[in-house]
Amino acid sequence: MNDFTTQYEATTAHDAALTAPLKVLVAEDNAADRFWLEMVLKTAGISYTMIPVTDGEAARDYLLQHGDEDPDVPDLVFLDQSLPCLTAMEIVQQVPRLKSLPYCIVTGSTLEKDLWVEDFGLSPHCYVVKPLTRKNLAECLYAFSSLRHVAEAIERSAGT
Repeated sequence: MNDFTTQYEATTAHDAALTAPLKVLVAEDNAADRFWLEMVLKTAGISYTMIPVTDGEAARDYLLQHGDEDPDVPDLVFLDQSLPCLTAMEIVQQVPRLKSLPYCIVTGSTLEKDLWVEDFGLSPHCYVVKPLTRKNLAECLYAFSSLRHVAEAIERSAGT
């Protein structure tokens, strides 16, 4: 097998992985912010299925109901820091296995960033101040080995 064939097969396998829709749980009570997130995902060329919830209890309940072997476990979770009923911090405290899933805090404030990074072990790139952009979405996804191929595809599509 030559270098071109190897590169072609790697690219084909990589692109095939992108065609399987990501299951994205979005816990956001603001409809405009959910819409914006959808636009960023679409313009980044990400194939996804969105699971929208509008409060922290619904997010917690969904995550508790869909365990590791469940086909509906999300591939990526976006949590607004200031949700009704439960905050993002309360969700992470009540659903410890969430720390093993790729998740991103999307918020309007920089105030809690140090707490998330130091106390919760969140990558600084996974704490995003609104509005979410393609660039900070890619940076967040690079923090998770299971989503690096998606981050790379976002960067490739931005160059075209």
